[in-house]
Amino acid sequence: MWIGSRVLKGAEGMKTMGSNRPVPLVLLLWLVIARSFVTVCANQE
Repeated sequence: MWIGSRVLKGAEGMKTMGSNRPVPLVLLLWLVIARSFVTVCANQE
């Protein structure tokens, strides 16, 4: 679960860096992660 901890750290870092708009950045980050997971799953089949 090291990926999850890194994501949480990144989200907290984004909150401190861009506290004015943290939500869109986090959503964008999750979108990129979801796309990479889909790509990996498709390659494994």
